[in-house]
Amino acid sequence: MQTNPLFSVVIPAHNQKDRLDATLASIAACEFDLGQVEVIVVDDGSKDGTYEAFESRSYPFDFRIERVNYSSQSKTTNEAIRLARGTYVMSSAQDILFDPAMFRKHLAAHERTPERDVVVLGNLPYPTDMDVTPFMFYLVNGGYQFAYFLIRDRFDVPPNFLYAPNFSVKREVFERVGLFDEEFPYGCQDTDLGFRFVENGVRIVYEPEAVGYH
Repeated sequence: MQTNPLFSVVIPAHNQKDRLDATLASIAACEFDLGQVEVIVVDDGSKDGTYEAFESRSYPFDFRIERVNYSSQSKTTNEAIRLARGTYVMSSAQDILFDPAMFRKHLAAHERTPERDVVVLGNLPYPTDMDVTPFMFYLVNGGYQFAYFLIRDRFDVPPNFLYAPNFSVKREVFERVGLFDEEFPYGCQDTDLGFRFVENGVRIVYEPEAVGYH
């Protein structure tokens, strides 16, 4: 009898199949029992052959790709979450390169507080070999896109710091709190979800070593 995985990685996709290919390869290289991982990609109306490029692919983790035509990141991500079977849902994106320790660091952060439900917020630095422009540097070192530098207590993070490309939470918490609000088709849907998590007693904790290179 098939057992449910530990992690379900959910990825909304739209075009950019080369980036998705790199993301899936990075997950395959993670230092973790990948038999405990499933990856669900939902392709939202790509015109570059994304679905066709991956529909027959196999990986060392359980993999599936579905196709929709929503024109909405929130709806597409929710479709993936509804298909998830794992104990933890890990929210990611098609342009996130997983550090080899990603799953281990997320899991350790959850296990530090087994008595309560938490959202584990991972880190989203640029890849070390990327040419970072001054504007890109500003976004993460003085701007507000990925403003980790403003977090004062990483064990009790305000809800506005919830960034969709790298967080994990128990699937049952999603079922209790609700998924992304589809009134936000793109942008601010993660902030809204962060507030609903906190309002329902779910603490957000930041694990800087759970790295997904953006």
